[in-house]
Amino acid sequence: MEAQIGFQPSYAWRSICSAKRVIEMGSRWTIGKGQHVKIWKDCWLPNNAGFKVCTPINVLEADACVSQLIDSNTRSWNRNLISQIFSPFEAQQILNIPLSWRLPNDKLIWHWEKDGNFSVRSTHHMIKEADNLNIPEASSSNNQEIWKAVWKIKAPPSVKNFLWRLAKDILPTRGRIKRKGLSLDTICPLCFEAEENRDHLFMRCRLVQQTWFCSSLGLHVPSQRSLQDWLVEWLSNKNILASQLFGITLWKIWQGRNLLVFQNTPFDPRFRASAATDFTFEFNGAENSEVVVVPTSHSIDPW
Repeated sequence: MEAQIGFQPSYAWRSICSAKRVIEMGSRWTIGKGQHVKIWKDCWLPNNAGFKVCTPINVLEADACVSQLIDSNTRSWNRNLISQIFSPFEAQQILNIPLSWRLPNDKLIWHWEKDGNFSVRSTHHMIKEADNLNIPEASSSNNQEIWKAVWKIKAPPSVKNFLWRLAKDILPTRGRIKRKGLSLDTICPLCFEAEENRDHLFMRCRLVQQTWFCSSLGLHVPSQRSLQDWLVEWLSNKNILASQLFGITLWKIWQGRNLLVFQNTPFDPRFRASAATDFTFEFNGAENSEVVVVPTSHSIDPW
């Protein structure tokens, strides 16, 4: 699988190389002993886009094998080690992978068929699914920064899981659900002015912009930035409280959106901002403390 297409390849060889790429996209390892599968280099997570781990390398070396995550005595996952190394989202994915007491050899399978064997029919389904997900590549430096920031942010697992899904653009916004093939109205349920996608819901919607301005961060949403860039900037902010409050405010915006959609509860920007601040200080055990967060000047762009 390591062969390159080369200079002036024949039609047959070019076709083989194209097929190789498709096979790589749809193949992953099933874990037995875990001795032949690299944690950070190989494809083995069943529910991850690309089947690769996104959590930055830490604790174990870059070439560590999955076997190092398995307790040799109990022949089960080492929960404590996995929780220490991986983001909450990926830790749960790993713990959900069943292990056989017999610990058979690791096996490379075709993910898109139940029997693990390649088929042309399932290839079409795989390509369509990849287009629908439209998930950013974890290998890009921008996204690596996000994974590191989400991993380090001081917040409950529920908030980290939300931020993880937001960074990977897999939250079920109306726009994304429609891309999955379902027929529905994609208009933003908050402002009714544009399609509800990730950037609109968390940056462009006027009610959400009011939320950011009312927050303790006092933010004017940057008009020329993408949400992905904004996430990198704020979740990596050296002011720990600022990055924490930023992440929790995003989470509270999503909660407010869901309350409106599913319970018809009006979206109140001031209440959302206040709820984020209250939750942050309660989580930090400082409900009675009064802390003012002053964002850095480069983080704020005028409307």
